[in-house]
Amino acid sequence: MAKKYNKTVVIRRVVDTFFVLVFIGLIAAGKIQLWFALFAVGLLVAAVAGRFYCGWLCPMHALMRPIDYVHKKLSGKKGRSIAGKTGRTSPPRFLSGPVVRYVFLVLFLAAAVSQKVLGFQAPVLPILTGLALVLVVFIEEQWWHSRVCPFGTVLEAASGKAKFGMTIDPEKCTGCGVCEKACPAEAIYPISEERKAARRIKNSQCLTCFACAKACPFDAIHYGAVR
Repeated sequence: MAKKYNKTVVIRRVVDTFFVLVFIGLIAAGKIQLWFALFAVGLLVAAVAGRFYCGWLCPMHALMRPIDYVHKKLSGKKGRSIAGKTGRTSPPRFLSGPVVRYVFLVLFLAAAVSQKVLGFQAPVLPILTGLALVLVVFIEEQWWHSRVCPFGTVLEAASGKAKFGMTIDPEKCTGCGVCEKACPAEAIYPISEERKAARRIKNSQCLTCFACAKACPFDAIHYGAVR
């Protein structure tokens, strides 16, 4: 395990815990709409440096961590008889297609706009967060990040040509797959069917959470300029 990234991951956990408290504070103050300003900053950063919003600021990702921890502990004790990385089930097929994320995005935007146009005052962001947490109790977290989250859909588009991100050194990568298992967003893949021993990171899907770099036993993953 790359111990030099332990401190980075600890700092990330402190930062995202702080923003969970900010999120809760805005809800309590009735000013949750201010969160969109923070997301706008994350969107600008994503266009250059990757999805730091997802890995470092997003309350959904931070609150999913203890759920994932519990599932990993339970699956370690009981085995993995159910499909998925931690014993949770795979999503239904009708919720797995590429169109699903855009349906969620349209519904989310429609609900957000209705607050201004129709005076509809439902707490859209807290409801979305609650829905995410309920779903990942039963379905693998990777599904939410890569197939459903409306924030993730927008950030994936914005970060498609980012200049910086997580990269895998092909000279050091042995293809052990540890990084792929550690990734919470299914952003790491074999380079090709013929070269399954090597991995690559799709930066538009990467949450820049450094989980892969921390898990890599060969120090093959770093944050830097994307080639």
